Amino acid sequence: MSKPLYADISGIKTRYFEAGDGDSLILIHGGQFGYPSSAMDWGASLEMLGRYFHVYAFDKPGQGLSDCPSSANEFVIGTTIQHTYNFMKVMGIEKAHLVGHSRGGYTVSRLAMEYPEVASSVIIIDSGTLMPTAPQNWYEERDRKAQQITDPRDFIRFIKEINSYSFEHITEDWIEDTLKIMSSPQFKKATSMWDNLKNQFKLDMKKRISETHDWIKQGRLTVPTMVIWGYNDPSARFSPAGLDMINLILNNVAHSQAVILNDSGHYGFREHTLAFVQAVNGFIRSI
Repeated sequence: MSKPLYADISGIKTRYFEAGDGDSLILIHGGQFGYPSSAMDWGASLEMLGRYFHVYAFDKPGQGLSDCPSSANEFVIGTTIQHTYNFMKVMGIEKAHLVGHSRGGYTVSRLAMEYPEVASSVIIIDSGTLMPTAPQNWYEERDRKAQQITDPRDFIRFIKEINSYSFEHITEDWIEDTLKIMSSPQFKKATSMWDNLKNQFKLDMKKRISETHDWIKQGRLTVPTMVIWGYNDPSARFSPAGLDMINLILNNVAHSQAVILNDSGHYGFREHTLAFVQAVNGFIRSI
């Protein structure tokens, strides 16, 4: 990936990456406050998408190497939506194609409905947050196994492998960056605050997801929308989560499509980068 850059986004020092020229496209990663997801998750897809678009990918607040919100009342899922909107304003981006993975899929959908003037299109990738039908025991088993791993590098590899179909995409630079994130003061602050505020986050998120489904059914998601899902995703499972997401979008958004990636886990854009980029570019060119 390109060299990281930093910007002050309403008081949040934010790490971001940038590539290419053309129409603006913003990539929003998954995870929540204090979870080691970051813009680096996008891997080679960022540079490859830069052949067609002006691509931006940033670390969300309280993740990656971006600052953590200082206020407890900001530990809600809506903070990421406002941060994305503020990022666009600081970067001078009037309108963009919005691509969101996992929890980022919720962010791009809500952003397009709360601020429709800034969205050219929406692409939702394996968002078990937006369609929360994953089995709880999967997360419990993952956490149980993860707690038994003492070596940080082995821990990072484990949490990436368990959500993947194949492992070749788990590169050393991704692991190294995640190690750097987990040892940073920003991340330690975020994890500490998350331990105290996660119930607040979860209660708010449950309410917002139900509200978001209602908005979509009411026709408030008016921009072209595509769903991309890994057929073999072990957490945000294609059946029922992926199928339910496809039905929700295709039944309620006039210009919408779905792409299913076979032999693909939660990180289809890493495991099948070329197919992912071709799907995104093809969809946007069809608008």
